[in-house]
Amino acid sequence: MATLVTLSVNERRGEIAVLRAIGTQKGGVLRQVFLEGFMLSGTGIAGGLLLGLVTARWLNGILRDFPGLPAAFDFFLWSPEAAWKSLLLLLVSGTLAGLLPAWRAASIPIVRSLREDAVG
Repeated sequence: MATLVTLSVNERRGEIAVLRAIGTQKGGVLRQVFLEGFMLSGTGIAGGLLLGLVTARWLNGILRDFPGLPAAFDFFLWSPEAAWKSLLLLLVSGTLAGLLPAWRAASIPIVRSLREDAVG
């Protein structure tokens, strides 16, 4: 997550510098980038959960048909408590991973970034 948010910040250095030049406070930039990390984490978690459930059900069906195994044997078990704990841990860690890039984005030197964006 930190890598994705860092790449996003690096691509938008000029935009962030313009925002800061027109009066956006460091806290506003920090919140914007932090929220981006939160949203990326949430979207990735939702997609990963859906893909994981579909894949587990598909693999469980394949493994149940394996000869010599009991018919009622399940390889993948759903536990709502474990799922919520995992989802919360992923959301917190993914969001916190975006904190360093958010801090760097809020601390971009305005004049130098504007000059680099205009020249190159």
